[in-house]
Amino acid sequence: MTMRARLLLIPAVLSLLGALLLNPADAAITPSVPVTISGAGSQSSGSHLLDVDASGRAIAVWLETVDGVVQLRSAERVAGGTWSVPVDLTAGPLPVSGFAFDLNEAGDAAVVFRRADSGASQHWLWGVYRDSASPTWGSASAFGGLTHGLSQTGDFGVAVMSDGTAASAYEAPDAEPGPLSTTYRAYAGQGSASGWSGDVLISNTGHIPVNGD
Repeated sequence: MTMRARLLLIPAVLSLLGALLLNPADAAITPSVPVTISGAGSQSSGSHLLDVDASGRAIAVWLETVDGVVQLRSAERVAGGTWSVPVDLTAGPLPVSGFAFDLNEAGDAAVVFRRADSGASQHWLWGVYRDSASPTWGSASAFGGLTHGLSQTGDFGVAVMSDGTAASAYEAPDAEPGPLSTTYRAYAGQGSASGWSGDVLISNTGHIPVNGD
């Protein structure tokens, strides 16, 4: 670029910046009109999680009370598209009392959730997986090796690896089903489209905070 061209470019840039400063509305992003993506059930405040994969697909997961029972639901939106009809990740009479959600760049997703047993005296970890190749959510299943009851506030988390495998870490009391022990251990499990497993001891040092991605 010649010196003359550079000198001519400077006033043009300054003129553009001046126009944006004088008319900030012209430079602002106009937000879209809000749309409803949930069902008719009541929503649990603060339970909504959303993530976006590399293609721009957004997946939302939330808790919703349906017929008096707290259930887990999800909806998604491809880049430039519209939100799908919500799908049920859980159903039946057993309420969900908390969940963790993660989505990798390829679009593989996993949710690990805490659910009361039939007597609501203990809680169990379940997992549900979404394969980007489908792409639909599979059926929820309890961790096959988990023989410990969780407390209502037990820590747990999940992360989906680049190969699509979901890894979960969680706390469980050091006791068989029955009266809950006050001593907790950290365990790990994993999930994929073929199912979930767990109960691998990873720490024996009492209370361990567990964080999901």
